Amino acid sequence: MSSTENQTGNQNNSKMPKGVVSLENYRLKKSIEKVPNEASQYFNLSLTLAPSETITLTINKQPKTFTKKALLAKSIQYYPHNACAFNNLGNLLSNNEKIALTIYGKQKVFSKPDLYKQAIVCDDRYANAFCNLAVEMGQLNITHTRVTIDGKSALLTAQQLYVRALECDASHANSYNNLALTLAAGQSVKLTIEGEERRFTEQDLYKRAILHNPSCAEAYYNLSTTFTAQHDAVTLFVEDKITNFTKRALLVKALQCNPTHANAYYNLALLLYATNQSSITIAANADNNEDECDGESYKEADLYAKAIEHNPKHASAFYNLALITEINEEISIKLNGQSVSFDKQALYAKVIEIDPNFANAYYNLSLILADEFETVELMIDGQELTFDKLHLLLMACKLDKTNKMAAAELLKLASKLRKDQ
Repeated sequence: MSSTENQTGNQNNSKMPKGVVSLENYRLKKSIEKVPNEASQYFNLSLTLAPSETITLTINKQPKTFTKKALLAKSIQYYPHNACAFNNLGNLLSNNEKIALTIYGKQKVFSKPDLYKQAIVCDDRYANAFCNLAVEMGQLNITHTRVTIDGKSALLTAQQLYVRALECDASHANSYNNLALTLAAGQSVKLTIEGEERRFTEQDLYKRAILHNPSCAEAYYNLSTTFTAQHDAVTLFVEDKITNFTKRALLVKALQCNPTHANAYYNLALLLYATNQSSITIAANADNNEDECDGESYKEADLYAKAIEHNPKHASAFYNLALITEINEEISIKLNGQSVSFDKQALYAKVIEIDPNFANAYYNLSLILADEFETVELMIDGQELTFDKLHLLLMACKLDKTNKMAAAELLKLASKLRKDQ
């Protein structure tokens, strides 16, 4: 429940017991305490809790604290045919987590994918379960999984699961977006939508995702990555309006829908550089895809800093920010809510800390050092190591044997060191 709903629910109930967040929450709590074996009440009560919230129920005069997971497990215990309960429980588990459920008096252990598969057994027209199972396959790097549909076992790929989700629900935006991600360049996929069979390209699928969810930031972002030229444009039907979107407008729209989208900030910064523009203004209003209006202005460095703020492991954003930072300049970046200052050397060091195989960071860092005697401390795989110019160049050449400039610098430095001996 959102905080607005909680406040509304409490408006006319000044005597609501402490710890009860809404009238619906309170009603369900009392109902369970009165009849403790009603599956739907546990399920509905789970919908009122955030993943980290708990609630205390007094059952048979014994108080017991329930998490959202525990409520769903209890719902399944009393009615093991609720597809939504299995699906929602799957959403709460981490990738390698397992949970023991009591079904028909026997305990059975379920992994996250098992829960989605069981949801499909309960309802083989449940699009969310097919989509979530496909997403989990990607997380676990699984190419095929066995699913029981209409009593028959089938070995399916993630792509086939997304297709099945769309056959069940032709308006399932996430499945259109994720299905597009499974396609190779130039590939299309055959779908039967509303009785009509046709082939969909990657762009077609992203456009469909936006049609059914105009606030889907990922779809706008992913659609922008399909453009081959800066001035390409696509026509979208968004909220009853036909609008032309350039790559720039798509990235702005992605950020209006999700202001924490790190890659959208990063790609906008690349676009500013490629188009030789000094800044871009992003309007807060998601209904307006024009960025030449009231809003916040960002320069290239600002966009890289925002990308890092929302993804502190974004090595390429640190690297590109280092490239445009002057030797004596300091850049302030917000990390975990705190402003942290980085100079050019610290930015390259951060790149290497995130990705120790980032060859160009070693090379560029070597160029900053004044001479062969200056050193820099680098954190690599949890260990702080000291590098001088020679060893930075050696690492750059080892990681990228095609870097001719690093090789030339290494030969030059090695020759100087031999002469000095």
